[in-house]
Amino acid sequence: VLAQAQPAADKLAAAASSIADKDMKAKVKNLSDIAADVISRVEAKPASAPSVRRFLTYYVPQAAEVAEGYATLAKRRAPSQVRLSKVGAVITKLQDAFVHYADSLADSELGTLDVDLRLIQESLKEDIGR
Repeated sequence: VLAQAQPAADKLAAAASSIADKDMKAKVKNLSDIAADVISRVEAKPASAPSVRRFLTYYVPQAAEVAEGYATLAKRRAPSQVRLSKVGAVITKLQDAFVHYADSLADSELGTLDVDLRLIQESLKEDIGR
């Protein structure tokens, strides 16, 4: 899974650095940063990979392709503003997906935190009345 995601994440980072438009460059850089973060977290805890498999095998490679496409379109002498807008809209939607998967990984890492907190609160209430 990571063997497929890492090259795509690298392509995403390279695409970000090649985009001249500051807003779009920032969005693609954000995607790249999230991808790198998720990959490093999965490397540190391989058991978490299933919760972000689709992200690593589909969204990261597709985001890299879209970002590279945007960079290529933007470098044309007369880029189609309509096409740039469409690609830009997809990149914006990809940000939502990237955040969703990064948060779901964090949720899976938290595991039983809510249950643990409730049990501690009940124990404290029993033991010291608070």
